[in-house]
Amino acid sequence: MIRRRHLGFVAALVTLAVLGGSGAAVATWTASASATGSASSATVKASLTQAGLTPAAAQQYATGTAPQVLGSLTLKNEGTAPLSYALALSVTGDATLAAKTSLTLWTAASCGSAIGADAVRTTLADTAPALPAAARQLAAGSTKVVCIATQISGTDGTTTNAALQGRHLEATFTATGTVGAWAAAAPAASFSQSVYRLAAPAGTLGCTESNRAVTLTWNAPANRPAGKAITYRLVNTATKATLKTVTSSSATVSQALQPGDFSSNGAYALTIVASEADFGTSAPETASFTITRTSPFGWDFFLQRLECP
Repeated sequence: MIRRRHLGFVAALVTLAVLGGSGAAVATWTASASATGSASSATVKASLTQAGLTPAAAQQYATGTAPQVLGSLTLKNEGTAPLSYALALSVTGDATLAAKTSLTLWTAASCGSAIGADAVRTTLADTAPALPAAARQLAAGSTKVVCIATQISGTDGTTTNAALQGRHLEATFTATGTVGAWAAAAPAASFSQSVYRLAAPAGTLGCTESNRAVTLTWNAPANRPAGKAITYRLVNTATKATLKTVTSSSATVSQALQPGDFSSNGAYALTIVASEADFGTSAPETASFTITRTSPFGWDFFLQRLECP
């Protein structure tokens, strides 16, 4: 007489927590199969609960390397069989930033800024970052904490972040637990990495006409470094020549233009380009606007005047 036995596997709860915000994601997968000559079933369940993760603020740095961002990954086997774990990483967005962002994983009872001796070092461009050796196999009922550190590093030969300014990516870890032929994968909520770039001047450009001249008024970029001066260039979009330069730390900035600032009568398309010195970034150009120089007689200097858009 053949005795029919039942085999059951229940595995695994994987919890990934990365320091820096809030969010949650849960994924489950189940499967079953039968074998000739015996009744057998296997159920693999993997869930991933992630807390404390929101998109990080754009990194500001003036030394070529951004501050280190720390987090933790907690793997827990709540099943009745030992599990093997692997990590995967998917990134959307800027590939250059991914390659310039280091990723370090190590095991510890609690995570801090000190990196452990078993550290695995790679970058966010790595689609299958290796777990530290101590976290690759977990006995039933056991838990392992994996510490995480990311750090953006990249310059253009200066000590600023200008080479990576404005770049952004979204990244998602996926932990997979396996036992025998069964596997279950659970993705975490995405997190972001981005590099600071000064924004363009905010709001609508103001223009007033007075005594044959015009005065332009605009608002400072909303994300300018607090209390720092911003340099603004008024640029001729056709020639790329800088017509005027003004530096100000005020929330509202103005610049007067005279007929003599233009070589002849006609319409001139201008734009404003803002830059800051602390992190070496330049804002995108504003939308272009037109200033027109006119006079009753083209040669009459004394009757020349400027007109707003």
